[in-house]
Amino acid sequence: METVNVHDVRVLLPDDEEDVHTTWPHADTLTKAALSHAEYRGVDLAGHRWNDVKMSRVVFTDCRLTGAILNQVTMSDVLFRDCVFDYAHMARVRAASGVAFTGCRFTEAVFDSCDLSGVAMDGCRLAGVQFDGTRMDGCDLRGSTTEDVGGVLSLRGIKVDADQVPNLMASVVADLRWKVDA
Repeated sequence: METVNVHDVRVLLPDDEEDVHTTWPHADTLTKAALSHAEYRGVDLAGHRWNDVKMSRVVFTDCRLTGAILNQVTMSDVLFRDCVFDYAHMARVRAASGVAFTGCRFTEAVFDSCDLSGVAMDGCRLAGVQFDGTRMDGCDLRGSTTEDVGGVLSLRGIKVDADQVPNLMASVVADLRWKVDA
């Protein structure tokens, strides 16, 4: 069984004999579905809606999820590489184990009431991301950009590099509406 490590997160990958999909073999709206042992490359999932979906041992590479709506998605051993989540809305998404995002872009995406505990986000662009009521204990944001992040109370327990702190402090000031005299 092949694995990939992103920071401290170990992701178990699909078996080598699994097909690599370059088109989406499912409907644009997935409800009460399971995705497992699959790899998707270059697939356009913009505007797709997933509700009550379980994913296990799935890899997404160079996929576009712009404006996608993911509701009650549970992930175990899922890897997103170089994917675009701009303006996506994720509600009640739960990372059960082994979930990592590398080189992904999340411009103005929203995470609402999610559990991203233990997730690794390496080399990701998190510009304008909003975390609302999201649990992120042990979420590793090292190596990602963090400017204009909202919902800083959700960031309790995250791992960051020292050079990320100034951007995060600016977000704290903005979120808490502090009046700072220069």
